[in-house]
This record gives sequence, structure tokens and C-alpha cells, in this order.
Amino acid sequence: MLETDIDFAFLAGLKSSSKISNDLKRVIRKLWYLKMKERKYTEIERKADTRSKIMMGGLIKKADLDHLHPEKAEVLYGMLLDCKKRLETDPSHLNKWQEMGKDLTNVSKSYSKIM
Repeated sequence: MLETDIDFAFLAGLKSSSKISNDLKRVIRKLWYLKMKERKYTEIERKADTRSKIMMGGLIKKADLDHLHPEKAEVLYGMLLDCKKRLETDPSHLNKWQEMGKDLTNVSKSYSKIM
């Protein structure tokens, strides 16, 4: 049976008739349809998140910093936090880093989506 958060206690007070049962079947089908749609969008969001993480990992590899992971993951994390801190204090770093990374978008079209 379909698991929902809806309380069907109101059905106890209804008289049994084919119209009610047909309406109930229609409501249950609609709930099932909406639940499937929700699962589909959740799966799409999950896949998009996974793809983004894979691409970010590819950037670490492309920058030749993959030797730091997983043994020294805290170093990579610290580097990223330092970059974030620098960017917050001086936004001009963004332009400098963008210039340094321009060859990435020329070499690989897939990475241009995340920039």
C-alpha cells in the first residue's frame, strides 16, 4: 500500500459506494503519481550534486593536487578556506585566479559549465 503522510480516518464515516471507492482510487493514484514525481526530482538533484562533486575533484586532479588526498585532505580543505578568506577580504583575487585558470576552459568544455 502507498505510504503517505495523509490521515485517511475521515473514510470511516463515509458510506460505501462505488463512486466513493472510485474517487478514493483516483486520489490514491494521484498521490502515487506525485510521490513518483518527487522521487524523480530528488534523484535528478542527487545526480546533479554528484556530477558537480566529480567535476570539482577533477579540478583538484588537474591542478596536480590529488596527491594530497586522502592522506592530507585537511591541507586541501585549509587551502580552500584560505582562498575563501582572501576572496572575502580582497575580491580582486578572483580576477587573478580567473586569469590563471583560463586555460582550463579552453582545454575542456565540460569544466566551463561550473565556471
